[in-house]
Formats: sequence, C-alpha cells, structure tokens
Amino acid sequence: AIRNQTISHTLDKGALDFSVQYPADTQADDVNEEWSVAVPAKVHVKSHINIGKLKVTGIGGGVEAQMNIGKVMLDVPGGPLDVSINVGKITVQAHTTDYGSVALATNIGDTHLTVDGLSVGCTQKQGTGSQINYQGKGSDAINLKTNTGKVSLALQAQTPPAAAKH
Repeated sequence: AIRNQTISHTLDKGALDFSVQYPADTQADDVNEEWSVAVPAKVHVKSHINIGKLKVTGIGGGVEAQMNIGKVMLDVPGGPLDVSINVGKITVQAHTTDYGSVALATNIGDTHLTVDGLSVGCTQKQGTGSQINYQGKGSDAINLKTNTGKVSLALQAQTPPAAAKH
C-alpha cells in the first residue's frame, strides 16, 4: 500500500485538472489507479494517460484524449472528438447527426466506420495500416488515430433505448 500520496485538483480558466503525487520513493511501475469522476454532460473532457484505460460516457461537450498504451472507450451523445493512442484500441459510439469531418487512421492495424449500423467510407489501405475519411453535414470534427492498434467508430442518429426519455 502506498502511504502519503496526495490527490490534488486545480481549476484554471474553466479547466479542472486532477493529479496524484506519490512519495519520492514510490515504484510507479507497480501503481494502479482507478478514477471515477462525475461532471455535467455539457463539459469538455481532456485526458492525458501514459498507460491505462479511459471510459467516457454521456459527455456531449467533446472529448480530447491522448494515451501512450491502452484502450479508449467512448459512448457519447455528440461533440467534437480527438483521440490519439500510440499502441491500443479506440472504440467510439456517438449518438449524433451533427458530425462534419470524420477521420480514422492507424499506421499498423484496422479502421472501421458505421453510420446507423451500415459500413460507410472508403477504407484506404496503407501498408499494414488503414485510413477512413468521411464527411457529414454537421459541425463536430471527429479524429481518431492510433500508431498500432484498432479504431472503430459507430455513428448513430437515434438515442440508445437505455437513454431514451419516457
């Protein structure tokens, strides 16, 4: 168990930043963190993770995420998306019709794009990688890329049943 770690946060120009500081003699390779942060759905989420997993649900203000190694899973009602992973997997479900420029890319691996359950876009194979560019009529840009891994985006105009209002 690690003792005397410090969890801190700062709020600067509307951006809330969380961090953990460990004692100087802590072996960082042996540390696992799990965060659960609840924020209003309209906020913009920005994340930087070295190794790990990021799961974001219900955020409509946009998501920016950078990761070295790991997995990003988003299930969002819309908003601009910009996700980049060196090695890993990106899986996104966006329940929106307000998307504009859509770009999926991987240097080594596969890309997959569906709109309302149908595969769309022209997959361009580039050596061992692939790229898909697609243009919608909306304003939200979606950029998802990995160096090595898999990128999957499902755009759905309808709201999922669990989120439907009664």
